[in-house]
Amino acid sequence: MYRYILFFCLSFSLLNAAPAFSKTRQFKQSSGESFSAKVMGDEHLNYILTNDNEVVVFNKESNNYDYAIIAKKNNQRYLAPSGFKVMKASSNSKARSNPFKKITPKELQELYNERRQTPQYIPTH
Repeated sequence: MYRYILFFCLSFSLLNAAPAFSKTRQFKQSSGESFSAKVMGDEHLNYILTNDNEVVVFNKESNNYDYAIIAKKNNQRYLAPSGFKVMKASSNSKARSNPFKKITPKELQELYNERRQTPQYIPTH
């Protein structure tokens, strides 16, 4: 009996978070409009990546998926919604004229490295 308890406890100590399911899928906006993207990340940083390599997060206030920006709170950076919702591929040229800076792969990697080393996280919204 003790062996089973010990085995059970050791099994949990060896578990780690797995990467997000990264196959392309459809995301639906509150208006009914949808777009294709992949869920990316792990326990340290997670986000949605469009087919145009735009970083996206869910905006709880508007119930839409918004293009992400890097925000700072209490000296910690995190992904936050920009307030500009993701549009279909045919509308993306219009969306890119919005006044926020696209997150580069280098910025995303730096943010990931910061989050990996920080034990406490801030809510994203």
